[in-house]
Amino acid sequence: MKRLKKLWSLSAIIGMMISLFPMSAIAETADQTGVVVNQVTVTDTNDQEITENHRIDQKTAVKLSLSWALAQPTLIEENTTTIIELPANLHYPEQSGSLGEMGNYQVKNQQLIFQFKQNYQKTADGRVPDFASAKFYEGLIEVTAETTSENVEAETIDFGNNVLTSIYYNKASDPAADIVNQAEADQTIAKRQARADHEANLNARGVNLFTNIKITDFNDQEFNEENPAVQDANIKIHFDWVLDDAEIIQNGDFYTYQLPNYFSIHKAVTDVLKNQDGDVLGSFTLDLNGLLTVTFNDKAGNLSERQGTIDLRTELKITTENETIEISTGITDEAGVEIRIVIPVVKADISKSGKIEADNSVTWTIILNEERRDLRNAVLRDTMPEGLSVWYTQDYVMNENGEWVIPPAGFINSWIAGTDYVYKFTSGVMNQPVKIVLKMRVADESKKNF
Repeated sequence: MKRLKKLWSLSAIIGMMISLFPMSAIAETADQTGVVVNQVTVTDTNDQEITENHRIDQKTAVKLSLSWALAQPTLIEENTTTIIELPANLHYPEQSGSLGEMGNYQVKNQQLIFQFKQNYQKTADGRVPDFASAKFYEGLIEVTAETTSENVEAETIDFGNNVLTSIYYNKASDPAADIVNQAEADQTIAKRQARADHEANLNARGVNLFTNIKITDFNDQEFNEENPAVQDANIKIHFDWVLDDAEIIQNGDFYTYQLPNYFSIHKAVTDVLKNQDGDVLGSFTLDLNGLLTVTFNDKAGNLSERQGTIDLRTELKITTENETIEISTGITDEAGVEIRIVIPVVKADISKSGKIEADNSVTWTIILNEERRDLRNAVLRDTMPEGLSVWYTQDYVMNENGEWVIPPAGFINSWIAGTDYVYKFTSGVMNQPVKIVLKMRVADESKKNF
């Protein structure tokens, strides 16, 4: 009888453990990680989409913009790796990049390899996953590839999952026309070489290298009343440049341009300078003071096609509360008129309050976008006071009834960067009021004010 009682007690304990850890929860932690490509855009090296009306030469470099996502919501453990086999009719040089707080990726051996970070937190007792905290990973990456087909005018690139795209090629050129074009190019080069005196500084020679400048967000959308900028907005600066056919260029010739003070430069940039055909004609650098220097090589003096683009990524630096800023670029268009860029700016719509709780913690409440503006690629940085450590956060959005509700998983990604807590809104356009509740423990009990 005593043995029977012991067996019954052991069975009861096992039954209690099973009730504490539901089978459905345990099953969801199995490795079901998979990634699918949802959309593909193929562009040339100048970021112009390849279509039937815009073709490329065979065996040239292309860029693939891949929109990807997890195949299904699932829990992801730290350093989980998943692989996508890339289409075999392209060649992919080795490359890698960051996925931000999600992890990183690399391209190797015709494969796109994702290495993910853990996408969930654990419950307060640290025993089991908090399924409500799981983030759904998705994003957009750019992969460089080279075409390999010959003697075709078009080919299909298949990424599986019914995602297909096409690459269109130029027809073979007419040899007779090539002879005429080459003769004209030789005449142009001869005219340049006939000039005697040479000045390496193109600014001193009165050359206006840039013919256009454009400022957009990271989605290539220009700023306007419907798409205003925010302070510290991520931006692209696009330049069109061209050298006159008669301009003599030798190795080391350079041109400088000082960026206006409305841009923040956090790190120096160095990259190759290419013309529209993809020929490398030199390099360009951007220093921390915003000085852009374009330096040409020998090839720039021997080609007749000398025009291209330069694209920079940086941030706006806005220190005023003006509703618009007007940027004087110092660059003139083809009509000789200076290009001035007007950018509407969204004023700060943020409030923050804090409360010291009885459990030796502080609750911060941040409310933003109460005016329901369309904010694109919004990022919020909140400096953490000394003496506090993050406990947990909870996000809310206001629905049409004016009620605070929990948003879908992945609506906000957050992480610690130095002394800041960073919140990034992943939905593209945020047009609802948002409330962030940040619970922090008091790490330094000697502090009374925060």
